[in-house]
Amino acid sequence: MNSDDPVRREANTFVEKRGLLLLLVAVSFAFGWILLPFFGPILWGATIALLFAPLYRWLLARVHRRRTLAALLTLTIVLVSVILPLVLLIASVAREATLVY
Repeated sequence: MNSDDPVRREANTFVEKRGLLLLLVAVSFAFGWILLPFFGPILWGATIALLFAPLYRWLLARVHRRRTLAALLTLTIVLVSVILPLVLLIASVAREATLVY
């Protein structure tokens, strides 16, 4: 049999595809294992990005397609809508804690 044998070529292609698939699965599991400690922040970031994407698109149209300005305005709105309630909540808990003490 020479190297131009179609059966041998097909067998080599099958082995190469299986090896590539095995390598892809192994690298995917390793990547997931590395990202496991960051699952919470990644999930929250993706959730916030999905929730505020329509606001970004709306602002983008209003600021004449200036992406940086629309992103800055969206970030400011996100921070104010998250930080302000958090500060009020912490102040309320601190006030209640002093009353309990």
